[in-house]
Amino acid sequence: MFILSTMKKNIQINISLFIICIYFSNQALAQDLNHTRIIPITTIVQNNPASLIFTWAAIPKGTQVSIFRKSKTDLDWNYNQPLATLPGTATNFTDNGIIKGIDYEYFFRAFGVDANPYTYIYGGVEVDQVDDRGKVILIVDDSFTTSLNPEISRLEMDLIGDGWQVIRHDVSRTATVTSVKALIKNDYDADPVNVKSVFLLGHIPVPYTGRIAWDGHPDHNGAWPCDGYYADMTGTWTDNTINTTQASRVENRNVIGDGKFDQSYFPALTTLQIGRVDLAKMSSFPLSEEGLLRQYLNKDHNFRHKVFVAEPRAVIDNNFGLNGFDSSYYASCGWRSFTGMFPPSKIANGDYFTSTAASSYLWAYAAGGGNYISAQGVGSSDTFTSNSPKAVFNMLFGSYFGDWDFNNSFLRAPLASKGWGLSSCWAGRPYWLNHHTALGETIGYSTWITMRNTCYQSDGPNFNQTSINLMGDPTLRIHPVAPPTKLLAVNGALSWTATSEPNIGYCIYRKNMSNGKYSKIATTATDANTYLDLNAILGENNYMVRTLKLEVSNSGSYLNLSQGAFANSTLPLQIASYTVKLNKNRVENNWQTLNEVNVSHINVQRSTDGIHFNSIGRVNAKGAGNYSFSDTELPNYTVQLYYRLQIVDNDGAEQLSDMQAVNLKINTKGKLSIFPNPVTGKQIHIRMEHLPKGVYQVIFTNSAGVKVQDSNFSYDGTTLTKEMVINFSAGVYLMTIKSENYQETQKVIVGE
Repeated sequence: MFILSTMKKNIQINISLFIICIYFSNQALAQDLNHTRIIPITTIVQNNPASLIFTWAAIPKGTQVSIFRKSKTDLDWNYNQPLATLPGTATNFTDNGIIKGIDYEYFFRAFGVDANPYTYIYGGVEVDQVDDRGKVILIVDDSFTTSLNPEISRLEMDLIGDGWQVIRHDVSRTATVTSVKALIKNDYDADPVNVKSVFLLGHIPVPYTGRIAWDGHPDHNGAWPCDGYYADMTGTWTDNTINTTQASRVENRNVIGDGKFDQSYFPALTTLQIGRVDLAKMSSFPLSEEGLLRQYLNKDHNFRHKVFVAEPRAVIDNNFGLNGFDSSYYASCGWRSFTGMFPPSKIANGDYFTSTAASSYLWAYAAGGGNYISAQGVGSSDTFTSNSPKAVFNMLFGSYFGDWDFNNSFLRAPLASKGWGLSSCWAGRPYWLNHHTALGETIGYSTWITMRNTCYQSDGPNFNQTSINLMGDPTLRIHPVAPPTKLLAVNGALSWTATSEPNIGYCIYRKNMSNGKYSKIATTATDANTYLDLNAILGENNYMVRTLKLEVSNSGSYLNLSQGAFANSTLPLQIASYTVKLNKNRVENNWQTLNEVNVSHINVQRSTDGIHFNSIGRVNAKGAGNYSFSDTELPNYTVQLYYRLQIVDNDGAEQLSDMQAVNLKINTKGKLSIFPNPVTGKQIHIRMEHLPKGVYQVIFTNSAGVKVQDSNFSYDGTTLTKEMVINFSAGVYLMTIKSENYQETQKVIVGE
């Protein structure tokens, strides 16, 4: 493969490979062919009708361009049915067959005399927003539970603010990897639909596995770090086969029963997204491990909230010359990932540290012959200590440092620096798939899809190798949106300071207190900065407001949400409990309040249908405590009744409790009689005994359902005989007698 420029004294240098590497390094910028392995696409979004226009420069000596399309969740491309097959001279394609709001994945494959370039695009038009991202398992090194509590608590709120539910475990750095995985597996098994991601924070125990030197060096054969072990919920991992001790590092030597696993490739498709922020053993940096973690968490928070903004572009610093040491075109995975994010004019060759010192870059790729702490032509871990590169998401490649659990690891150095680095991955063997981030996916998703790879091309070694690891927060997304600020919530009335960023509105969420999940309750207009929650629950209401923006990238457009702004609102009365119970001839209403602020009184309301309520009693507020009210005027027949409490403030504001229902089965002696029937004259009598009191309506309808006569009368609930005169012709009729709490219909025959 490629070789290091300097090595630790216990690792031998292969002089011949070193000379080749230096030669390639000098030829890199002049003759880099990596960009010829991709199709540099520019994507134009059309909204009405929804379509995506893809354009590219003509393929040199091209013979054909094939375009395939699939759903993001499909595991393979249907190569037998391309979306389009174009001549090699083609330079554009328009997809008119898409639906606004739906996401699609494209594979552009060209064929030419000199090369067969290809590119992936994850595209769509106004792809729907993601309000709920599922659950993330946050595994925290308990060395920092106390000292980093403010920063970790803020991180948890940031995760919630981006649509995650957080499951947290604090573990010892000396725990076994199997015990840590057991925690993750238990959480996953409890909710396999919603558990999506694992975030390792601190020096969480490092799994090692395999026997392959992924960088091609015989002294690096053996087990490499593998966080993917924690992400696999279905595969079988063994420690009973591999015996290899030739590696220079003791950590890489792998023998039976040593706690290091046998697998060099994932035994099953990985289940979860995963990433690690581990800044242990970074002694070249001036801060302690705790200080480095605090620094990282601060810049993670600041990036999410758009305190600093990286320019949407990428720089590529390739020091492997023509095509990589073994024709693998390592840097092409940088070009290919960036093509989905940026137009060609925003992707350029350049020296990593020089470029990122002068300007900011959202993404960067840098590669060169390496050792554990440096990459030839790029720099070293020490270079990161003395510089503050403004590159947020980093793809690095070179010998040895893909094995990242090493003192002053070059792969972890971007995260430890004072610069903007938030993620880093060893990208070249295999190619990483980051194009989904262009339309709002997380970098953890990129890690997951790279580990699983079921259908993506590669010029180098196979995918699914256990050396794939993400250094960084796996929940990060590349397009932060400025959130609203100064959110206030008073009795369900919300107000906030609008963001200056162009947006299409604000999404309002309220926390479900039973499961801790924030659910969307409304979306406001662009210029709104207030909202009134008319359905606020009694007691504490937790709110979140997020800016909604139409984000446009080189893949298409999608509805993008900011981090959430949070506020709590406590309604004037908090009901600790409320029950209704039938007790002989009355219904007992009992409730308990924990606090009453500015409350005047409480009305007890009743309904027979659960929709229309009437107040049947009033209880004055007394500050807090136990209350009761007995409903003694019940209907004298079988019926279900519904009750609720209406809380009335001193200023006239009202709130309602949850509704309670009770089945009423008492005193069924009530009776309704109609006579004579058949009616022989023009008079009919109605006799009512112990029916619910109220205003009754009598309605006669003919066989066609047409009302022919009606009248009203009052009834006091005792015994009543009422005479009525019939003013319609002979025939068969339906006579309905009803009130608010009673209804009965009987057939009446009227004679000549």
